[in-house]
Amino acid sequence: MIISSLYSCDTMNNASKGYVAGTVGGTIIGAGLGAALGGDYGADVGAHLGMAVGGVAGAAVGAEQDAKEAAVAQSPYMDNHTSDTYYDKDTGLIYRKVSEEDALLFQSRSSKLTSQSRKEILVIAAALRDIPFSGIVIYGSADDTESRDYSYELSYERACAVADYFVGLGFNERLISVVGLGNEFPVADNSTIEGRARNRCVEVYIVNAKDNN
Repeated sequence: MIISSLYSCDTMNNASKGYVAGTVGGTIIGAGLGAALGGDYGADVGAHLGMAVGGVAGAAVGAEQDAKEAAVAQSPYMDNHTSDTYYDKDTGLIYRKVSEEDALLFQSRSSKLTSQSRKEILVIAAALRDIPFSGIVIYGSADDTESRDYSYELSYERACAVADYFVGLGFNERLISVVGLGNEFPVADNSTIEGRARNRCVEVYIVNAKDNN
């Protein structure tokens, strides 16, 4: 259940947004049909029916979009997460890691940026001003001390915290994707205190970067 989206770090993912949109649309359509069939009472019944049907349909469409976005963002990382630069043969995109190892770390159970993390983001941001790229993918991770669901949520919030900082520095939010990996891909051994600390991290990759070497 890897959590992924284009930059949209509010509380609503695409499935939630789809549910709301479907509910509203279904209510309007259902009320119209109900009124045609049975006056005010029919409109009320039709509205409730339309709301239920529309909500389910909207959520399904939104969930499908979430799945598509997740597949695009996570698949190359799953196959190549031990490499700083790799080529995704399915999309033809090059991914290059631009964050230094252990630079973007978080405290236990926290998604708040540390002063060191902010400094690292500023360094990355300055470097990206002179590097051509078509997108930024931000991967958040967690250690294995918490529940599976909480780890996914926390890792996503960490990725969002970094994305928010980039956007605050003037980067186009449309070019940013955020992925919460939970504890699926540890960078260090979770059996040690040091390893768990390193796994509470965020990694930043640029997409389609021009190889100047």
